[in-house]
Amino acid sequence: MTSWLLAWLVAAPLAALILVRAMHPPRRRTLALVMVSVFVLPMLCPGSGALLFDGSGWRIAAALLAGLPLVPAVHLIREARRLQFHLDLVADPSTREEGLQSLEAWLRRLRGSRKKASVPELALQTARELIRLGRYDEAGRVLGYADRPAALDYYGARRQILRALLALLDGDRAEADARLTPAEACTHAAVRPYLRAMRALLDSLEDGAAEPAPAAPIREPVGAGVQALGRAHALVAAGREEEARAALEAVDGEARDLVRRLARSAPGPASSLAAQLEQPSGPFR
Repeated sequence: MTSWLLAWLVAAPLAALILVRAMHPPRRRTLALVMVSVFVLPMLCPGSGALLFDGSGWRIAAALLAGLPLVPAVHLIREARRLQFHLDLVADPSTREEGLQSLEAWLRRLRGSRKKASVPELALQTARELIRLGRYDEAGRVLGYADRPAALDYYGARRQILRALLALLDGDRAEADARLTPAEACTHAAVRPYLRAMRALLDSLEDGAAEPAPAAPIREPVGAGVQALGRAHALVAAGREEEARAALEAVDGEARDLVRRLARSAPGPASSLAAQLEQPSGPFR
């Protein structure tokens, strides 16, 4: 077997795994397809032996099989680009209404097509962006496209976190807690930071004296805003106002408007500090 073929058999599954995991963390079936197509199927070919590929025919077959798992990743990348196009329309006030209509129409078409497996991830990304823009009703509708049979899987937990956030933005703490509690059974590593941030925010409203627990910072704007406000509430209640002020000042421009809206809809110890945040960036007034 030539050295280039050996290198392909080693590199192809790693590349496909990285792509698929980056776009769709819970897609274990696709990861299994990577291993089966690259290692198992070539070994089952008549006359191939365990790792013998004599002649260009076997090399081509191995290359095709190894490339199969890349197809879902390429599809996801293409759909992500289309999603960004619609979100750009929504972000522009002059095209916002047109963008919202085209966005929902696109998700409806996808849900009725063979590509419906990608809809939950795209719907969750869309809802998160709509929340950032303050379009809560539209975000709630879009979350309907993220429904899946398993309520506590990766998608279900993310959906419940966003529904809890929408409930809190509506001033309903009890509903937010009811939405979040079932999702806390999810153990997926990508979801846990968001679950902890949302729970910390709710706890800081009920018991502001609780000492803030250390947590790795969330980079995504909506999650970062939730995390910062929960920490600020707890710090103010503990008499550490300057630390709370610093935590809120660290929030970037994209998340500041969300922090202010959350502080108004669900008042807590740091709400007065949050109200002083300038938009889109800069220190307190």
